[in-house]
Amino acid sequence: TDINAVHRCHSGELVATGDDFGQVKLFRYPAVAKHSVSYSYAGHSSHVTNVRWLENDTHVITTGGLDRTIMQWKHVQVEGHADDSRDDKIPLVPPSKPVGTTLCEDPDEDDDDGKPPTHHHAGTKTDTLGTAMFGADVGDEFMAVKPWIGAIAAPSNPPKENPREPELTMRLEWYRRMPPEVSRNNLRYNADGQIVYHAAAVGIIYDRDTNTQKIRVWDAKSGATLCVLTGFHARGVVSVTFSHDEKTIASVGDDDDHSLAIWEDKGGAWSNGRLMTTSKGDKNVNLFAIALPRQAFVTGGVKHILFWTLQGKTVSHVKGQFGKLATQQPLLCACSFYDQTTLTGADNGDLYHWTGHTVTKSVKAHDGSLSALFSVLQPDKSYTVVSGGKDGKVCVWNQSLQQTSSFSIDASGNLSSVRAKTIKSVALDSTFKKILVGTLSSDAFEVEVGTGALLKTVAGGHFMGETWGLAVHPLDPTAFVTVGDDKIARVYDRQAKTSVVLMELEDMARAIAFSPRGTMLAIGYGGDVGRGKKKGGKVGAIGFYEHPSTTIVFEDHPSKAAISGYELLFCDTTTGKQMKSARALKDVVWDTWTCVLGWPVQGIWPEFADGTDVNATCASTSRTFVATGDDSSNVKVFRYPCLTKGVRQGHCSHVTNVRFTQDDKYIVSTGGNDRTTMLWRLSD
Repeated sequence: TDINAVHRCHSGELVATGDDFGQVKLFRYPAVAKHSVSYSYAGHSSHVTNVRWLENDTHVITTGGLDRTIMQWKHVQVEGHADDSRDDKIPLVPPSKPVGTTLCEDPDEDDDDGKPPTHHHAGTKTDTLGTAMFGADVGDEFMAVKPWIGAIAAPSNPPKENPREPELTMRLEWYRRMPPEVSRNNLRYNADGQIVYHAAAVGIIYDRDTNTQKIRVWDAKSGATLCVLTGFHARGVVSVTFSHDEKTIASVGDDDDHSLAIWEDKGGAWSNGRLMTTSKGDKNVNLFAIALPRQAFVTGGVKHILFWTLQGKTVSHVKGQFGKLATQQPLLCACSFYDQTTLTGADNGDLYHWTGHTVTKSVKAHDGSLSALFSVLQPDKSYTVVSGGKDGKVCVWNQSLQQTSSFSIDASGNLSSVRAKTIKSVALDSTFKKILVGTLSSDAFEVEVGTGALLKTVAGGHFMGETWGLAVHPLDPTAFVTVGDDKIARVYDRQAKTSVVLMELEDMARAIAFSPRGTMLAIGYGGDVGRGKKKGGKVGAIGFYEHPSTTIVFEDHPSKAAISGYELLFCDTTTGKQMKSARALKDVVWDTWTCVLGWPVQGIWPEFADGTDVNATCASTSRTFVATGDDSSNVKVFRYPCLTKGVRQGHCSHVTNVRFTQDDKYIVSTGGNDRTTMLWRLSD
């Protein structure tokens, strides 16, 4: 598929080709040898889709794929270039520079600069500025074409390069978002009453009194924690639970059989955990795992529930029977109950009480699915149960499964900002006065048990699609905003460690920017949701809003320019016209630098990268450092201009944006599929 088009000239002496590397090549005809000599010409920023000679062989017409450009190359016969062995043939000479090319060429330069064409044998790389910067053996289209190279010009007095690593450290200080759409019942209180949850590649301990977080990041390679349990699950781990004595862990794998693994640490300190036994589970999707007293476990999910018993080093299960009191359906959650019994939440909103492996009682608990359950033993030895459902209700039940209190998110004025009402996690604190609630829209908060009154907002963030738009306030170093595919703009206060909904948008958005004084916001609507599909009725529109009032000033659909193939283009903001001379701009001092291509960020691209690997970059206000976010979930910091590296990881998805705060004390990053916003503190 590398060569897309071939056309022989009408005289039968030459043949032109177009390939996936943006090259137009000229061979003698016939070209039967494997390493036939050719002349290569670059002009397209994307793959060349077609090539044709005109009738009189004076010109070659080529078309580009992603750059959608039609180029006309002039074929000039020059004396003295004939091959001595074939002096009766038309010599191989370069066409002139293409007409209508989108490359940034200096208009002051003569079109015919007299330089010889690239002359090589098949399989030989050309020694260009691009190969010098990125290596000659990269081999993909992005690194082979490098159309921005022609628009890179060093400043007249470039800053001296510093080969040392950046003399700073990064510490993840704040994390905004709790992701219950991909996890269930992941909000809990620890023994000290602090709130514990996980999100992306981060574990968080939140102190509600001081509004501070202790963040633990687990490195997927080193596994720096108490213990790493490996050696059995070949894919992911979908559910995990401790036994009641905390000396045993049960985990369910993402293999076809959803196999159960039992791990133990005889001392209970989990400094030396080891695999004890394994067994196949159910082929249907697993959604939960819980522990019962006396070394018993329960797992379940779509149309199944398994009751496991551990005897010595052997684990076995009995499949649950729904019977006449229940309907076989997906079971979304579970909790242990009195006398070695189990409660499960069903997709139709029913609450099932299992004795042994049979349903002995069924209660209609919610309208729609029952998606969260939590049980706790009271001082009087009775159980209290909390449930949450798709209907946005949280209900409290006694041991007889009689409802003692309930509240609805819809009915609470303090919770009106919650966008998706489905309850995905509930927990009761040790005083039995507060309920910790997590919703599908990434909201986490505490409420009073009896009334449902809001006590504390714990977390909030974007909850649909991806998050790309990020802007820091140009004057206030404590403020920044994000926009996402969930049609929400959020504003953050770094100092107060808070995040609130700034405004609801009419469409998904993936770009946002402040005006220089911070009094206006520009929001870019629409986005690519995969396989080139554009989503949103306002694709390409830009809305301009007053800040912080969010009053819309006007909305515009600017003329669309076909900018693709990693070109580096410049425009005059007063006229809107393209400025084609890159050299004339080499000494311009840019107010900000957030472009992934350009002279000061040549070193951010790793070897063998393609054009989508680095998603965002931002130079610090002092121009001391430059930060990047990439598809490998890394936030990297380089010296400016960048040469050496430093890496920090916290996102579990591709990093879509990075920005320095105005005072250069923090870096803000956003994740794509994990939709998280992270605040990194910098220190020397």
